[in-house]
Amino acid sequence: MKTSIRFLTLIALLFMTPMSSCKKDPGITAFSGYSYFPLTIGHQVIYEVDSIVKSEFNLGKIDTFTFQIKEVVESFFIDNEGRETARIERYKRANASEPWVIHKVWTANLNLMNAEKKEDNLTFIKLAFPPKKDQKWNGNAKNELDEQEYKITDVNIPESVNGIAFDSVLTVLQADEDNIVYKKYEIEKYAARTGMVYKEQFNGTYKYIAGIYTLAGFTHYTEKVIPF
Repeated sequence: MKTSIRFLTLIALLFMTPMSSCKKDPGITAFSGYSYFPLTIGHQVIYEVDSIVKSEFNLGKIDTFTFQIKEVVESFFIDNEGRETARIERYKRANASEPWVIHKVWTANLNLMNAEKKEDNLTFIKLAFPPKKDQKWNGNAKNELDEQEYKITDVNIPESVNGIAFDSVLTVLQADEDNIVYKKYEIEKYAARTGMVYKEQFNGTYKYIAGIYTLAGFTHYTEKVIPF
């Protein structure tokens, strides 16, 4: 199974890499983009998760939740479209002193054009290949949600995330809307050879109170990579 994934990657590099490239490091500069979405059995990432929820109806009560998530590429199987598909197990624990407990099972696929991830029975197109700055696509093209434009705002940029330095990070802006009705902001960052290292989602609703529009309720969710 892993051999097939590597073969796909090789084919992508052969056909997508500009022939005129004379850079010294083809792994980063002559880049197909697969390194940002590693799917190898045993590959894992641990995240520190913060979730802040302000209730619109319960007198503005704010609840904060903190926990950890471990995401592991556990195996591959053939899906109903005949594709090699990664089984991704997500484990959860309250803190580093607690044991991991399996929380959810997601799946992921790579093809020559994009990376897909199925989260809670919804498939999202996470990345487009080869990644280019200002590249856009509909992240919801394979689910029944409304169209949502994803855009690469940075690619191959050195960046530190949660105090960890990465030599090549790609940023996907998934939503950035703010009007008198609601505020929505969603972003994910991917590091070469690691995968997703940062995720942020903010969804809030406004109410007209005492002459101004105020965020009456919101959810603010973040996942940040941590060492293990």
